[in-house]
Amino acid sequence: MLFFLGVPRGLAVQTSPSIDRASSPAGRAGGGEIHVSFPAPRFFLGDVRVLLLLDGAAIHDGGFKAGIDVTVPVAPGQHRLESAIVFGSMRRRRGWDVAVPPSGCDVILEYSRFWGNFAKGLRVDPPAPATAGSSAGAA
Repeated sequence: MLFFLGVPRGLAVQTSPSIDRASSPAGRAGGGEIHVSFPAPRFFLGDVRVLLLLDGAAIHDGGFKAGIDVTVPVAPGQHRLESAIVFGSMRRRRGWDVAVPPSGCDVILEYSRFWGNFAKGLRVDPPAPATAGSSAGAA
């Protein structure tokens, strides 16, 4: 694995033992899903790269201005969600512990313009009916 200024490279092909990549709900016996979202900002001058890692495995790598909408199957229990906002040689990192119930959950990220990073707190909601049981958007 290569690291560039503290940001892991090449994680998209690696998987975490706690992430089951099966596309069928039957393949995730007893598992839930975590849906991570961040609405596209209304006004932001430049675009920057955003990486999301779940238990060390990359689940999202895209532009900040596009927002985030990713769903990943996971086992119920404690998981570590991490973000890295990359702009030039600067990096903004943040990490959260998320307790995923068997039914799954929706995690909404919020951005603080003052700190130039995602907020320290997360909004964790029960899964929306349209999100539960779907694996669309998994990266």
